[in-house]
Amino acid sequence: MSQFDLIVIGAGGGGLTVAAEAKKKGISVAIIEKDRPGGDCSYYGCVPTKTLIHTAKVLQYIRRAPEYGLPQVDIRPQFDQIMAHMNRMVDEITAGGSWEPWEQQGFTVYRGAGKFLSPHEVEVNGDRINGEKIVIAVGTEPAVPPIEGLEEVGYITNVEAVALKELPRRLLVLGAGPIGMEFAQLFTRLGAMVTVLEMEDHILPKEDPEVAGFLRGFLEEERISIHTGVTVASVHQEGDTKFVTALLGDRTLHFETDEILVAAGRRAPLDQLALKNAGVKEDKGWIDVDNTLRTSVPHIWAVGDCTGKFLFTHVADYQGRLVAHNLFAQNQEAKQVDYQVVPWVTFTDPELARVGLTEQEAQDQGLKVQVGRLNFSDVERAHLMREQKGMLKVVVAEDKRILGATVLGPHADDLIHEFALAIKAGMNTHDVLSMIHAYPTLSEAVRWSMWAFEDEAV
Repeated sequence: MSQFDLIVIGAGGGGLTVAAEAKKKGISVAIIEKDRPGGDCSYYGCVPTKTLIHTAKVLQYIRRAPEYGLPQVDIRPQFDQIMAHMNRMVDEITAGGSWEPWEQQGFTVYRGAGKFLSPHEVEVNGDRINGEKIVIAVGTEPAVPPIEGLEEVGYITNVEAVALKELPRRLLVLGAGPIGMEFAQLFTRLGAMVTVLEMEDHILPKEDPEVAGFLRGFLEEERISIHTGVTVASVHQEGDTKFVTALLGDRTLHFETDEILVAAGRRAPLDQLALKNAGVKEDKGWIDVDNTLRTSVPHIWAVGDCTGKFLFTHVADYQGRLVAHNLFAQNQEAKQVDYQVVPWVTFTDPELARVGLTEQEAQDQGLKVQVGRLNFSDVERAHLMREQKGMLKVVVAEDKRILGATVLGPHADDLIHEFALAIKAGMNTHDVLSMIHAYPTLSEAVRWSMWAFEDEAV
């Protein structure tokens, strides 16, 4: 049996970060992964989808050419060429998905699914290996709702969606979270007729309802058919057509589609791990960890999506660095997670970015807050770019400290980090408003959004 100082199960953003940082200590590290290095984000999530989203956005710019003083262009996108471009981008980012660089650095790579035999033993494809310390970083997989007939009719998830050979003429998306809305818009722009069904009352249920409502309006302008507050009851197929029956209150809705994309959330793939053999406890389908990301077993930690905290690659990387420290720290030196400032983005067009508390979350905590709003139509750079759709919504405390912000608009993915830094530094509205911002830039929107909280000119 092979012996290692550290075994990392899962080679996504969190697992590889732990492995790379731990290796700097000169220890022996084994990596267990059934796929390629980089995890779902690299091959089925962030990298391919953002490539497709950018292509769809460029296509939209071309269609809007007259708005920029350019002649109208009749363009017919070739789906196979778009997907080929996406695959090239994935290969560039992931170095072709090769394990060779990792093996050259001295990592021992086991290709397969890991299963605990005991607290220190893991089996991979019949090989038994022993680890003094172990980190679980198995990520998540699509959660498929138990809808009558869905399994028999068939469906795709984000995994199959980025491997399609042909664009479906009609696509029905189950779920209006970030994955569902990103795919809905990009496939619409590429030429599909898209319908979205969501159980909650508004799209992007974790976002501010007011801002999400604005985004819904923009998406519906692109002829995306969105239905919220619906429950899908059943699915059946006749010929090549899939029929979906849904309930909206006491109404029954019927939809016809060529393909169904399930984007109804994520779940941790814990069944294959046999966690009971190691004594690792679960918490409602996620791996139970403390504030140092240690599990119920002292020498086993968990990082990334499988902890169920924030399902983002950048959070997995943060957790990975923290655990890489805690693996070798004494108890009093162990670092604790700090999720006070976690920015995230839904990459629709316009993008929706968020950090800190929403208005409702602040109220739920019993906080007395003020709310400020600014429309991008009031930002001169947005006018010059012909990108006036969107708004900023800022939540501040009684002492004017910034508690949260939601940005819906051009380059929201970049602008949100000014708010994130302000929250991290404990800045108030006057601090941001008094800082000089370059003109004409979109960043002025951040500054102007502070005017709502000021009583005098700055």
